[in-house]
Amino acid sequence: MNRSLLRPSALLVLAFLWSQSSAALEADDLGGLVGFTIIASSSVKGEYAGVGPAAPVELDNGMIFELSTGFSTYTYRPRAIVFGKANADAAAQRSGDAAGQSMVYKLFVGNNLYEARRLR
Repeated sequence: MNRSLLRPSALLVLAFLWSQSSAALEADDLGGLVGFTIIASSSVKGEYAGVGPAAPVELDNGMIFELSTGFSTYTYRPRAIVFGKANADAAAQRSGDAAGQSMVYKLFVGNNLYEARRLR
């Protein structure tokens, strides 16, 4: 897959999502996505009333993540965009995450961008 095509598509998806909401996303949030690529688009399973920092977030596509920060919102099956990039930290590359990969993940859920660790 051509990665040069994915990065512009990431910006298009974010622009669309931002235009459809009351815009909690700011330019500072986009700066944190430099080098990331969209790797999945799915919905959070079931009713969603918020998550604590260590609570798992399960997506319809089977991916499960743990967010670095919690949030509180009520939404039924909010859309989640999964961003990923190779981890440049050699120690992290040796250990990998629970899915056996050495990736850094971010999730865009609703109007918020979160750092995440993939559990599955």
